[in-house]
Amino acid sequence: MELHERRIVRVDWEEDEIGLHYRIYAGTGRMGPPRVSSRCEARQFMVDRSIALWPQGLTFEFPLSQVNDTSRDACVTEGLTREPRTSGTVVEALMWLRLGRFDPAHAIVQDASQGLPAYVHGMLHRLEGDSWNANYWFRQTRDASLHDHIVDFVHARNAWKPWEGEFDPSRLTQACELWHKDPGFCKGWSQEDLQYLAQIEWEAVWENALNSLS
Repeated sequence: MELHERRIVRVDWEEDEIGLHYRIYAGTGRMGPPRVSSRCEARQFMVDRSIALWPQGLTFEFPLSQVNDTSRDACVTEGLTREPRTSGTVVEALMWLRLGRFDPAHAIVQDASQGLPAYVHGMLHRLEGDSWNANYWFRQTRDASLHDHIVDFVHARNAWKPWEGEFDPSRLTQACELWHKDPGFCKGWSQEDLQYLAQIEWEAVWENALNSLS
């Protein structure tokens, strides 16, 4: 199976006298077989590598509310320059979301009616503090496989408190709403808990978005 057909999580590369070696980490968490490729063939797959590795350069905490500061926008614009085919896609919307930048992300997904873009639309309204709209768009997603993937991803990383049952994005929206009103009271969730959970949810959705480019 070719690289573009895999659910990419991470791609590691190294070069020796034979050529470029790449090892694929698939969506299952298992590592694919190493391959030796020609320089020409390797360049063909550098597109996927640059997309998959984009989040690794971000060191700031996951935002729980929208950010109006544009000083970090270059993180996205430089990524789009390296990989133009992400422009205008849900991948670009997720890049802006990771920075907390509501407006450019919302412009991309606001016309979505269902599926992955609708889910991202819900995440953006949560960031905005509009809980009703956030939960409306989560309901509009209507994608069982996406739902199951996010739930499995979140639970596998112990990001969801066991007593809360199955992960539900609307419950996270409620916890964020409480945090916005009073950071000292959000039903047992600290700010760090919420940031970690929001980050893990984003990573699950990011993985799905990468697959949508294939």
